[in-house]
Amino acid sequence: MAGLTQVTSIGPFFIVLGALLSALPTRFKMPGKVAFYFGFIFFSFDVVSFTMKPLAQSPIFTEMLSRSSGPLMGALAGM
Repeated sequence: MAGLTQVTSIGPFFIVLGALLSALPTRFKMPGKVAFYFGFIFFSFDVVSFTMKPLAQSPIFTEMLSRSSGPLMGALAGM
């Protein structure tokens, strides 16, 4: 899990880089948007993993997920 945290922590860097590149002339607008959205995805992963930590430690939730018999049931239990 430590490796995932290191990867997701680069999100804000790419968000700022993308915003700066998007402000430059037209040649850099598209790579700037790509960098911005790439950073936004990784930042979102970081936020979701942080907010789900208490749920992962809940015995009720882990029991419900372990009893799910297929992918559809797992997705429903996750929702």
